[in-house]
Formats: sequence, structure tokens, C-alpha cells
Amino acid sequence: MAAKPKIRAATLLALAVIAAGCVTSAVRRDGAVAGAVSGSFIDKRDGKTYRTVKIGSQTWMAENLNFATDSSVCHSNADTNCTRYGRLYNWDDAMNACPAAWRVPSEEDWDKLAAAVGGRRDEDGEHWEGAAKKLKSTAGWKYHIPYGSRDSISGNGTDEFGFSALPGNAGWKYRTASSGGFWWRNTGSSSFWWSATEGDTNHAWSRGIYEDSDDLFRNHYRKTASFSLRCVKGAARKKGAAGAAVKIADAAAAIPDTAGATFTDPRDGNTYRTVRIGNLNWMAENLNYDMLASRCMTPGGRGEYEAGCQKYGRYYSWNDAMKACPAGWRVPTDADWDSLAVAVGGRRRERENGRYNWGIAGQKLKTTTGWPDCGGRDGHSLSGNGTDEYGFSAIPGGIDKFYGCVCIHYTDTYSSWWSATKDDTSCVWVREVGCYDGSMSRYCSSFPLRSLRCVEGFTEGKSTAAGTGRIADTVPTADTIVQTAAVTGNGGTFTDARDGNTYRTVKIGTQTWMAENLNFKMKGSYCYKDEESYCQKYGRMYGWEDAMKACPAGWRVPSEEDWDILAVAVGGKLWVDGNQYYWRYAGTRLKSTTGWQDRENGGSGNGTDDFGFSALPLPGGVGWWKIYGWTDNAGKSGSWWSHTGSSRAYVRSVSYEYGYMDWRSDEKYRLISLRCIADSAGLRP
Repeated sequence: MAAKPKIRAATLLALAVIAAGCVTSAVRRDGAVAGAVSGSFIDKRDGKTYRTVKIGSQTWMAENLNFATDSSVCHSNADTNCTRYGRLYNWDDAMNACPAAWRVPSEEDWDKLAAAVGGRRDEDGEHWEGAAKKLKSTAGWKYHIPYGSRDSISGNGTDEFGFSALPGNAGWKYRTASSGGFWWRNTGSSSFWWSATEGDTNHAWSRGIYEDSDDLFRNHYRKTASFSLRCVKGAARKKGAAGAAVKIADAAAAIPDTAGATFTDPRDGNTYRTVRIGNLNWMAENLNYDMLASRCMTPGGRGEYEAGCQKYGRYYSWNDAMKACPAGWRVPTDADWDSLAVAVGGRRRERENGRYNWGIAGQKLKTTTGWPDCGGRDGHSLSGNGTDEYGFSAIPGGIDKFYGCVCIHYTDTYSSWWSATKDDTSCVWVREVGCYDGSMSRYCSSFPLRSLRCVEGFTEGKSTAAGTGRIADTVPTADTIVQTAAVTGNGGTFTDARDGNTYRTVKIGTQTWMAENLNFKMKGSYCYKDEESYCQKYGRMYGWEDAMKACPAGWRVPSEEDWDILAVAVGGKLWVDGNQYYWRYAGTRLKSTTGWQDRENGGSGNGTDDFGFSALPLPGGVGWWKIYGWTDNAGKSGSWWSHTGSSRAYVRSVSYEYGYMDWRSDEKYRLISLRCIADSAGLRP
């Protein structure tokens, strides 16, 4: 009884179609109306006849091409497979295989077909949901067992439009000559067809269908693969030319109108390509402005690698990134990144915890070369390259995950950029594109160093609220940092009103430092070996907790950033080694000209004291509280607390043996020297 209403519905539908005079549509036995018109075509080159079908505004061959060329093959080298499934072609061969008045379908052609049969483009832009079910033949496809089920189901389709996609599959060339030089994917499980659209020199776009899915997939394969070919009626287009993408209802695709535009950063003379996408002007390259602890890619995690900066730009912590863009440019907000994604046709897909992806946006923003091949569904590599349709030119720069080496993380498989927007915690929203799909993802991260793209426009004020489109509060701006060596001769004095001690002072760059170690007596402070004469020359030594309270009014304990600013101002060069970093040359220029031991090789351990900082070595190196005894490394090193710490605290040191200033964390109970910095150099922590 339940089947009768269904039959009656199909009959009524057929009568309605006939009554309306819809002669171009056929009523199928399953009740579905197919918007297709069948015909045939004879290839004059070899006399073969092909069924054709009109779907939407396009006329397609309803069979795979079977025209023999020098490089085309039959699956498994069996002629019977050519008769049934057509021939398999590499991409270069396919581009010349269609007969006159027919052409290899472009990306646009495949998208139009998928839309015409009722497919729904997924958020990532990588497949058309439901399209394959309507394109697959009604027989010939293997059974499969869906995930979580014990029962196998047919992989056949409904072939509602007469496209009749058969599972002819594909072949990949082996590196050896075994099996005729090919690895054959078994028939019955899938089929692949070329598009006319190149991805890059070695790859081209294709479409694939599988027995266990109803979706039409978009893939990026090496041109040497051997795939089937469906020809579409129409004049051949220029080889490899990409057609305009099918418009998506919720996307406002924009055409870049600033091709060839550039911007020169007056701070260092670096010139950047720029591009207008939607309503924003973007740098079309990652920023490469050398500041503070920004870093270049370092192969193996050791040392500077300037060529890495020239290719990938520099990597910045978020605090540094917020100060890095040149005047007239700014760090893009979360809203700016969303605007970019919409402008290139992205479709948003929500994820958990505020994360989401912009489908297809990544594909359109990535460069056409430089991305590695990534593993595909069939076990063979797919190109990670994009189409770069808007000139954004995203390259696989990776991130510096471990503070130490800038690692091209996961083998160059993604690129990641900061936004100016924090969430309601300490996390920052970042954007990322990868080689495995075509999306651009948004998530929150505290990883330290990432790339930076600047967008044109001035930052207006500050904000503590997330998502306002303005820069959040940060430490003092980088505009105050002098990137060249400071001029000497800015000395002075300061008298501590608490005890009458007078200290020499020195201005280096924009900062004013005490040119002597603090010698303020307080509970918990000590002279080396408890002898007052050492305090008069070297100052007192403090545990970290006491040091935080020791500087006089108008002065403060320097932060990590203060020490970095000092290192840059004296001409230091950042050197990264694993989890440690050093400022080369800074130690020599800060050390006093006397008082240091000779180096192990016999050379002098003294410095040049070019800026009057006059760093002296502790008579016993780093002091310990009396319970451990005093160390005895006279003349070998000097160390100073920074304000920055948690369970441990950060220390800066210079040594008789080397010319750098290094950085380390240390136990807070150690007794270490203290240099105070004037509050005028920045905000008091």
C-alpha cells in the first residue's frame, strides 16, 4: 500500500511536464526529471561515435574519449578497457586530444556542470556535495561498507542527467618499468577526469568520483598521471587558462585593481608589492622589517639566515608584530581577515571554541608554486599550490614554534599570520592556510613567532576589548627604538635620596641607564664575601624578589624588552641557537675596558665600553647565598636581573670569553647584580 502514492506522484509529475510542453526534459522511470537532451557525435579522425548530453547550458560527451594518441594508454594495457572506459591521458596529451569544436573542460566548466545537476558546493570549495550521485552510472560501481556499518551498499549512482560516469579509474607512472611502467588503480572504485586548468608547471586540476561518496571532488595532481577525458562542446581555450569561478551567493568576489603597485618602507628601504582585494590594500609579501627579537628562517635551528628573510619575511612575537608595520599601515584585525576571505569568495564554516574556516579562500590566496605535494585521498600526492587569483601570494612560511629556531613546521605545509585581535583571554586570533585543503582557518594561539602581513590604514587609539578592529594595549612602541649605534657622551649623575649614593648615568639610544650596579643596602642584599669594599666597586647583589623593590623613585628594574632595546642600540645582532638567543657584539661594546680575565686563547676578555655602560665582572661570577658558599670565578662574568619572571626569572649576562650578551632563566634565590633604568625610558612595570 505504501508504494502506490509514490507511483501516483511520479505519474502526476509526468503529466504535468507533458502538459506544460517541456519537450526538452525527459521523465525517468524513477520519477526524476532530467534536465538533459541526448544526441551523438562522430569523431572524423577515427570514425568513433559518442553519445552526447546537454546539461544546463553545456553539451558534454556522455562517454570518455577513446581517441588514440602516442602517450595515451588503456587501463592495465587491456584494449577491452579502452572500449568500455575510454583511454587514459596525461595532462599534456589530453590538452590536444579533443576533436575540433570540442575542448577539455575548464575548472569553470566542471563547476557549472556540478551546479546544473543540483550539487551544493561545500564550505571548503573542494567538492560538490551530491553531484557525483547524479553523474555516476547506474551500474558498474563497487559495493562499499560505510563507516560504522556492517552492511555493504552499492556505489552506483542514479545517472539522472545521462552523464554516465563509469569507474574507469586511472594510472600513475612507476619510477621503475614494472607493470608496463604504471601503477593501476582498480576499476570499479573511482574515476578521474582532467580539467584544462593548470595549477603550476607540474600540476593541473582534475575532478574525481569515488564508489563510497556522492560528492564530486576537486583534486590537484601531477600532469604525468593518466586520467580519463570528457570533452565539452565549444572552441578550445588558451592552454591552462583558468575561467572565472562560479559565483557563490554569499561571496563578494573582487577583482584586484592594484596590480603592479608597490610600497617602499622608509625605515629600511625594503619595497613590497601591494594588492587591493575588496576594500582593503594589502602587502602582497610578508613583512621583512628587522626589529628586536624578530627572526629569519634558520635551517637546522642555528644562527641567522638572511636569505630566509628575503624569501619568507621575518617572524615576530605578537607584541613585536603590533609595532612592526610602517607608518600608514597596520596589523590586520580579525574583521580585516574576514573581509579578505569574503572578497575572494570564501564560505564560512563554523567550528568549536570560536574557530572557523573560510572554504576555498586559502586556495585563491596561495601562490601557484612553492607549496609541497600533500597526500591525497587515493594515497597519491596532490599539489598544495593555489591559484593566487588575487595576487595575495601566500607562501608556506611555517612558524617558529619553539622560540629558538624558526622551523618550517610540518615540512613547509602551511603559513600563519597574526591578527591585531585578542580573544577574551590572553590568546590571539591567527589566520592560517595549508597545503592539505583550500580553506583559510581561524583559531586562537599563543605560539610565539609568526609571519605578518600589513594592511593599509592608520591605527586609531587603543582598546582592551576583543574584536573592536583596533590594536590592543601593548608595551611601548618600537618607534622609540634606535636601530643604529647610539652616540656616546650622554653621561650624567644621579644621587639616591635614600642613602646619598651617587651613580654615573648614561643615555644609550632613547634609554637612560645607571652606569654602575646598584649599591642600595636592604634586607636580603649582600656584598661579595660580606666585604664592604666589594660593594663599593661592584655594587650589591640581590635575590630577584628583593631586586624588584630596590630601584629608587624614578627608576625601575629593566624588562626583557628594555635589555633587547639596549642590545639593538649598541649595534647587537640577534643570534638564535636552539632555545637560546644571544646579541652578538653587544657584550664587547658594553663591557668595561679593564677588570676582565684574559680569554682561554690568551686574548683580552675586556670590552670596548663604547657607550659608557661599563659592565664589570662580579668578583665571584654569579653569587650564591651563604648557605651554598660564594663562587670563585673572579673576572669571568657579569649578570643582571630583568623584571620579567614567573617561577624563575630572566637574566642578562656577559662573559670574558665571548663578545655577546646572552639570555637565560635562573632561580630567583640567586644573588645577582642590578642595573636600574630611568622611568622616562618607558612605562614602569
